[in-house]
Amino acid sequence: PSPAEFPLGGQGWAAIIDGVGGTGVVTIGAVLGMAAHLEGKGCGMIDMAGLAQKGGSVFTHVRIASTPEDIHAIRVSAGKADLVLGCDLVVSGAKKVLAAVREGHT
Repeated sequence: PSPAEFPLGGQGWAAIIDGVGGTGVVTIGAVLGMAAHLEGKGCGMIDMAGLAQKGGSVFTHVRIASTPEDIHAIRVSAGKADLVLGCDLVVSGAKKVLAAVREGHT
């Protein structure tokens, strides 16, 4: 992979997918992870479902890099998201999701 493919170098590419229970958030994360795997890249995912069965928020943090060794932390921290894919406007507007947005990039 070229350096342009992963502009953060060893940190790879990071995404947060959010929504409410039943919107397919976990499935979207799984599809991205499988696509990365099929391309021979490293991928890590964390699903945070919490109260999803009661209509609560669901978050999936996805990190993709050139190799699995390039992934040191899966959770996307403040200002580090390359992508925020919001499947629910209210959840996408939460402070912890908005804090992950990298100004001028995400």
